[in-house]
Amino acid sequence: MQSSATGLPDRLSACSSGARRAPPWRAVEQPKGRKLAANQSAALQPYAQAKMNVDRAIATIDRAKADVTNEVARLRESGKTPAARPAATAERAAQVEAASPPPPPPPPVPAQWAADPHGRHQHRYWDGARWTEHVANDGVASVDPL
Repeated sequence: MQSSATGLPDRLSACSSGARRAPPWRAVEQPKGRKLAANQSAALQPYAQAKMNVDRAIATIDRAKADVTNEVARLRESGKTPAARPAATAERAAQVEAASPPPPPPPPVPAQWAADPHGRHQHRYWDGARWTEHVANDGVASVDPL
């Protein structure tokens, strides 16, 4: 360590001379890992805010569900609403369901060239009921038995 004219080491003479230097821990540049962590933290801030909003909404929904459950229990105790559907109403609902015609089947898929489900060719022809042996690659049609 060198001494200055005052007889103090250079570090001490700089401090005693009134020259201000930044503390050594501030002069050191942050390691890349810390910069990355700071950047990630800043980038994730909007997502953290959105998560907080979703959590608040879920808590509000949970409170509303509890309020509804409590109100239903209170009404059942007071006798203002039936606890269950009467048997006659349930029977009538079953009759209506039985009398209803079944829903129509989905419409058939029209005949068309489509991606080969077997993966051997680019396209294979669907005739509306089944895959055929007709195939195509780069616009050239050929036959490939299934």
